[in-house]
Amino acid sequence: MSSKGLISVIVTAYNRKQYLPHALRSLEAQTLPRDRFEVIVVKNFEDPVSDSIIRRNGWKEVYSDEQYQGRFLLAGLEEAKGDIITFLDDDDMYREDRLEKVYTTFKSVTDVVYFYNSQKPIDEQGNILYTQLKSSATERLYLVKSRALLKVNQRLGLCLFEEPSLIRVIGLHDFNSSSMAIGKAVLEDYKENLRSLKLALDFFIGSVARNSEGLLAIYMGQLTYYRLHQKNTSSFSNAWKERSKRLEALYREALYQIFYINGNQLIGNLYPKSCRCNRYRLFAVGSKLHLYAIPLKELRYVYNEFPTSLKELYGYLRCAIKLKQLHDENKARAAMSSIILTFGSLLLWIGGYMPITPLRRSLYDLAGGVTRKIYYAI
Repeated sequence: MSSKGLISVIVTAYNRKQYLPHALRSLEAQTLPRDRFEVIVVKNFEDPVSDSIIRRNGWKEVYSDEQYQGRFLLAGLEEAKGDIITFLDDDDMYREDRLEKVYTTFKSVTDVVYFYNSQKPIDEQGNILYTQLKSSATERLYLVKSRALLKVNQRLGLCLFEEPSLIRVIGLHDFNSSSMAIGKAVLEDYKENLRSLKLALDFFIGSVARNSEGLLAIYMGQLTYYRLHQKNTSSFSNAWKERSKRLEALYREALYQIFYINGNQLIGNLYPKSCRCNRYRLFAVGSKLHLYAIPLKELRYVYNEFPTSLKELYGYLRCAIKLKQLHDENKARAAMSSIILTFGSLLLWIGGYMPITPLRRSLYDLAGGVTRKIYYAI
């Protein structure tokens, strides 16, 4: 049973001990009164420093060795008593007033179901790297009705759930789960979907919010410190590490493309089949194209599990080009990007049927590098 007006902070830590104490101390420094939020730490290890912080604050601790991001989160969700759920990755931190801003927004604005704030990137030592926003854009709050977005997307023939002018102002608001908060009732409707989610948790939460009936609150203030470091990605086994850097990079690339194919297909299935352009299905096809061209003999059997027909390829290009035109006000640049994306995607698709040769390696480097820049800019 949820407690009205209580925020449940779910902290997740998997195999990383060194940054967790910093994340927990950022919760200790919050200006929101302690009786208005609870902390649930889900982790798969013991650590004297972190455990001491958890105990002295009376916070909950949950052990889980689940490797699926969705199931790892569920372990904390099942312990949560608050009607507002927010998240904190072990390597990120909150600004001292983040929870207060989340609490105030949910309490003062009727029908808010989702909150998202901007991030301030930091390095491994916690030093600020750069500022993403112009000073004129900071501390603004945008309120968007999810159903209004649906109508806009129906008019455009898309399934984006992001209004183009809003995208140009704030960018896509489904990145970094440490910057998100969502109503517990909304998230609980998707428990079974969470059990199947291996990766892309932030995409999933944002997608769930846009499928709801309420308001989306997009706050421009940089309330989250997002840490950039070499271990932002999952570590490889010793067997992978013994390979050359080139092979290790290719294996890592393949692993992530497979994860994102599964994750984006799962999220894409949440949207109506009538959507002609589903951004998450689009991402899934894009990931398959990159997977095809990775020059590894061991992946040959994987290609058959993720087929892409010419019809799917055509749909991918049609939607990707349409999205690029919406996002880029420079029509000439958008047209050139569309041509490059089409050419590169065709090369990637063909590359999946080529033998592992130096030519295919060159093809992967050329087509993959160029199309990836455009693909991730969509």
